[in-house]
Amino acid sequence: MKIIVYYLNKVNRLNVDFFKADITDFGPEKMYDIIFCSGVFHFLFPNVRKEFVSQLKEHTNADGLDVINVFVDKPFIKRAPDYEVKKESRADWLSGELFMLYHDWYLKQSDEVVFDCFSGGVPHQHCMDIHAVYVIIEKRISFSKRRLIKQTFM
Repeated sequence: MKIIVYYLNKVNRLNVDFFKADITDFGPEKMYDIIFCSGVFHFLFPNVRKEFVSQLKEHTNADGLDVINVFVDKPFIKRAPDYEVKKESRADWLSGELFMLYHDWYLKQSDEVVFDCFSGGVPHQHCMDIHAVYVIIEKRISFSKRRLIKQTFM
């Protein structure tokens, strides 16, 4: 991760800050151009999902991106070997559920994939909804505001 941050910060002159947080008690406090969440949304229980995603959306700058993936439940895929052990700390998502939470944004890319996994040393599969090499969702802004932004920076 340090190499990626160095490359983005120094080579591309971008201000990138990756950090780890407990998603169950995290709340964004500043504005971001990109919010990237990978493999953590299954720790959000249904009663907090809408509010959590609302907070992410509120803290994404205009023309910013939220890049998110989430494990989804599929009846034709056998559960991971450690599912029962960790069941009380995880909550299943359904296909399209994340997409619906971003219904008011422009969906740049979306995919659902089934992939092989060997976590815990036991071969199994997962299904994941990926919004833009993990869902890229772009905040909608009006055409007139977009034009004003372009004029300001040209």
